Amino acid sequence: MEFIRVVAPDTRFASEALEWALDREIDLARMAVQVSKERVKEFEERYGRKLRSALSSPERIDEIDLAEWEGEVMALDRLKRKVAALKEIRIWHE
Repeated sequence: MEFIRVVAPDTRFASEALEWALDREIDLARMAVQVSKERVKEFEERYGRKLRSALSSPERIDEIDLAEWEGEVMALDRLKRKVAALKEIRIWHE
């Protein structure tokens, strides 16, 4: 575990402000995960399969849709990792 140091005249206030900001960032990232999941689901419903299956299918898929679908799956993965990383952050004051 690594540490960072924040210097502030009022450590209690700074700690609360950082906790609030972190909670807000987690909430925003979770909302982004939900939006991304919905977009991926739309592609899966449109083509009747998951992306991996669509990539190996002989059936032609619109190239723009395929690029957007792949991008959304990658974005969803990054967002999930972001939420997990943010949830591991701990703030305390001395």
